[in-house]
Amino acid sequence: MKTKIIQLSIKETFVASKQIFIGVYSCFLLGGILKAMPIMLIQQLFDEVTHINDNPEVLHKVFFIIALLFATKVAIQILSSVGDYLYENQDLVVAHNLTKGLNDKLNKISPVLFEDKNFLEQKEKAYEGIRWVRKLADTMLMILLNYVPSIIVLTIYLYQSHKLLPLLLIFIFIPVILVQKIQVKSYTKLEDTLTPINRKSETYTKYITNRTHFKEVRSLGLYRYFKNKLVQTLQNRNAEFLKVELASQKLTLITKFISLCGYMGILIFLYVLVQRGDISIGYFAGIFTALHGLFNMIEALVYQMVGDTSKVVGKINNYFEFKNYPEIQTMSKKLETSISIDMQNVSFSYPNSDYKALDNVSLNIGDKQTVIIVGENGSGKTTLGRLIAGLYKPTDGHIMYNNLELDKNEFLPIKNMSAVFQNFGKYQMTLEENIHLGEVLPNKTVANILEQVDISLDKKTYPQNVDTLLSREFGGVDISGGQWQKIAIARAFYKHSDLIFLDEPTSVIDPLEESNMYNKFKELVADKTAIIVTHRMSVVKMADKIVVMKNGKILDVGQHENLLERCAYYKKLWLAQQEQYQS
Repeated sequence: MKTKIIQLSIKETFVASKQIFIGVYSCFLLGGILKAMPIMLIQQLFDEVTHINDNPEVLHKVFFIIALLFATKVAIQILSSVGDYLYENQDLVVAHNLTKGLNDKLNKISPVLFEDKNFLEQKEKAYEGIRWVRKLADTMLMILLNYVPSIIVLTIYLYQSHKLLPLLLIFIFIPVILVQKIQVKSYTKLEDTLTPINRKSETYTKYITNRTHFKEVRSLGLYRYFKNKLVQTLQNRNAEFLKVELASQKLTLITKFISLCGYMGILIFLYVLVQRGDISIGYFAGIFTALHGLFNMIEALVYQMVGDTSKVVGKINNYFEFKNYPEIQTMSKKLETSISIDMQNVSFSYPNSDYKALDNVSLNIGDKQTVIIVGENGSGKTTLGRLIAGLYKPTDGHIMYNNLELDKNEFLPIKNMSAVFQNFGKYQMTLEENIHLGEVLPNKTVANILEQVDISLDKKTYPQNVDTLLSREFGGVDISGGQWQKIAIARAFYKHSDLIFLDEPTSVIDPLEESNMYNKFKELVADKTAIIVTHRMSVVKMADKIVVMKNGKILDVGQHENLLERCAYYKKLWLAQQEQYQS
């Protein structure tokens, strides 16, 4: 097990729970020291009892030793109980703080990484590693503060009896350490293999049980299909796990046999020493008790604590690797309320892909212009919009905001930008909370913005007005997809922004309301630079500038009438929808 991982885990646990940390391990340290005392007291007790018939006054000493033994046992139990209570408290605090830390880290990572399968797997493994960071730190500190003091005292005790006795402990320790080293490598490799399989398993389980999918699964008779997929995935997972577990258990069995041989060897050696008169019966009883306690201690230490931890070193390593991901920074140069954008020879590829989603694109957007990007599916229009909005960084080329270029890890200030995405959030909170999401603005009211996006607070849809809980699962109501999209639009416009990005903002809104909604957009974006991605050609007339995309390239830029005359592809898109509505 790597020393660096152990050090990092202990440091992470300490920082997350400083005061409780000190309390927990102070109890365990004192308990570890006290654990050795009963063994020495038992030896004295046996030695005194053997002389009780010869000297009745020894009885007082026997009672004193018994009382001291009792007090020691009580003290050990009290320290153990206090330590366990603090431990449980610490467990909650550490889990909370480490999870919060990862959440904060996630908020500082480039959005484009969420398009990377490897990153998503790394993220999942990092969150799984949280509880094991705590477990590893606890295991190592328990060894250092609770077990090591006891083992040192007991080893000294054995050495005082006979110099060869401690050497026999090698038969107990060395094989175990070697096996754990092998197991760490095996389980780390297993973790990498199981992560994508676990993601598949969770996905198929969600399809079968999730409220979002059950209607389609039931109505189309898809349960058996997804069940078979889930069963196959679980079988693959179990096969990989059992293969490693079987090899591990074989090694463990061999190790336990060698350790048992060492244990029996020490007992035989003790018997010989008693027969020769080298040690007393009391010493034999004390050493036997010490040896029995030591053997149990080593078994608990190695097979349960270290053994369990060795299986998840991969998860722990993933946690720390994830924390080392480079973080984005907010643009250091201040943007004014007016925003002009200049793209120069911009190309972009998604992670782990050589395909250019955007290929040598150049575009100029003036302050407070409304730009509509059109094109077929896969043309690159959404990708272009995300780069303009500063969500993604170009692979090649430059994007200038007010003649300022962002550095490699810089992104637009959040306060400058707002957005409505295709996969907008449906938060299981009240209507009002869905709009402001904790950022209540003094110069804007939720009621006003709802009116602007044409959300009517009728009692049937919103029985508690803006306090209506939007989740039937939590005792609230369900609303239509169109209402949810209007809420997403209201949320974007409630927030103050100079640049707004709208990606298919009316895709699930009733066609009868769509035209009215775009008229409202025209008013709402009047004081902003607006980027709108859409496949609805009926709205292009509201644009100051139309960008026509095909195969990751900009075919043409202009206004509606001009593009109809000079761009055959744009005219084809326009006529195709026109004919569709006419037919």
